[in-house]
Amino acid sequence: MTCCLNPSCENPACEPELTSCPECGVDLVVLENRYRPLRSIGRGGFGKTYLAEDVKKFGEQCVIKQFAPYSGNNSDTEKIRFRDEAKQLQRLGEHPQIPTLLAFFSERGYLYFVQQYIAGENLAEEIERHGIFNEAQTREFLEDLLGILAVVHEQGVIHRDIKPYNIMRRRADRKLVLIDFGISKQAEANPATGTSIGSLGYSPLEQFWGGKAYPASDLYSLGVTAFYLMSGKSPHQILVTLLEESSPEQAHNWVKNWRKYVEQPVSANLGAVIDKLLYIDHKQRYQSATEALIDLRGGARSNPAPTVRQERPQPHQSQPSNWNNIIMFAGGSFAAIILGLWAIGSMPTSTTSGGEMSSDLGDRSENAYAYLERGKTRSLADNYPDALADLNRSIDLKPTAEAYVERGQVRDRLKDKQGALTDFDEAIKLAPESAEAYYQRSSIYKDNNNDRQALADLDKAISLQSNHLLARIERGNLRVKIGDKMQAMQDFNAAIELDARSSYAYMSRAGLYASANEKVKAIADYDRAIILDPSSYYQFYERGILHQELNQKAKAKADFQMTLQLATKAGKEKDYADAGIRLQQLK
Repeated sequence: MTCCLNPSCENPACEPELTSCPECGVDLVVLENRYRPLRSIGRGGFGKTYLAEDVKKFGEQCVIKQFAPYSGNNSDTEKIRFRDEAKQLQRLGEHPQIPTLLAFFSERGYLYFVQQYIAGENLAEEIERHGIFNEAQTREFLEDLLGILAVVHEQGVIHRDIKPYNIMRRRADRKLVLIDFGISKQAEANPATGTSIGSLGYSPLEQFWGGKAYPASDLYSLGVTAFYLMSGKSPHQILVTLLEESSPEQAHNWVKNWRKYVEQPVSANLGAVIDKLLYIDHKQRYQSATEALIDLRGGARSNPAPTVRQERPQPHQSQPSNWNNIIMFAGGSFAAIILGLWAIGSMPTSTTSGGEMSSDLGDRSENAYAYLERGKTRSLADNYPDALADLNRSIDLKPTAEAYVERGQVRDRLKDKQGALTDFDEAIKLAPESAEAYYQRSSIYKDNNNDRQALADLDKAISLQSNHLLARIERGNLRVKIGDKMQAMQDFNAAIELDARSSYAYMSRAGLYASANEKVKAIADYDRAIILDPSSYYQFYERGILHQELNQKAKAKADFQMTLQLATKAGKEKDYADAGIRLQQLK
């Protein structure tokens, strides 16, 4: 069985004799001629995750992560974060309780990395199935995770999203494994205030609301996770409830009284350790995992810290030998060319005097696909002029609907709206059942204020592919624009049902609620959207206006402060100058 890798598809597992997906028509592939996707197992801000098998290692299971974010979330920052997650695994994968990076590459216009598969269940699932932890289990949990974090922090990495969902119980040996380094970052001596990130309830005040992260921030999240394991009480729900009536600073004070939520007795030693993990001021917390580990074990600080680094067994050895070969992708068009050629398995043979490989693949018809794949890769790297040149050559050699759709998107980004429209028309002529071609053409009609034709194209795209998430959301937004709010609500609800992790869907529905003066419902949707994508200044701004209208001044102030921080970082401070004016009004 091979799973379809089209991120807009339901990803059915297809029979071995099939060469294309019966659901969407996209070709079925074994990535790198090695990694066969078996089934979709998750969807996040970056894209999709698939369970796979390594056909060159007797079908050993692994995990494929695909960079295919939503259209509103496809920024250079997201690409860098995706590469950084792979980079962190490359650095940390020698630890036996962190997944190993197996490969990083580009194929068919998408970035991928492959990592070790951890068979087991996460701690949230474990609590749901077996009930809360007793003290002995909690101490064992803390000792295990502190050992892992000691190594992570020693390597200069801050995870920034420690929570039960990111800690797996490995079935083979019952050991805990720390996963999902997607928002981890390099530790800095003096981190600048920036994008709030992490998980509401588990992340400390300085991180989620202030955008700063330290090793002590991970230790706070670890303490909250220990609290959850002992109590079964969701820290997210506790904090959301308190935020209804107080500022973020006041709401986070719940951790000072965490014992009142725990029904079982807690020993003095364990209680003192958790107290120090949960200090509001990061400077008063443990400054290292080793320091907390010594206290947990009841040892004196003068004693040497126990050894926490362990050697990894040898079975997983297929990581790239040189990370510089991977991060070249960020360096410009030459690296993009190399990655595009990896995807098709051919390399140009001639070189220039400066050592750069020739960009001419030849005018043989069989090279049309090569130009198409390299054009996709260059487009992914935002190198649109070179991507356009490649796609022109591909279409000249062998015109296909896929090539026209790709070139139409590149022309759109180069502000050639008429050229883009012509390309999408050609794609539809060649493949009248292509939902993606109709969806892409609808965006051009919408930009040209041709709402009637845009709506017709979105209707067609959805009729061809009922699970097309972005088509659902965009049709909902267009229906709001033309005043059909009831139908718009149906589209947003359907989109959220398709993917409950779509921040764009929640944000769009929040706007509809706000326009209907249902402020509380709108705020709830913005809350969810911000949790899923805490980098969007627009969402903080809109939620701030609603809080201000409800006379919730502390919350409005916090939202406008975050708006200004994020908009300034993105170079959009002039667009959100109104947030500064509103902030002054609240003082």
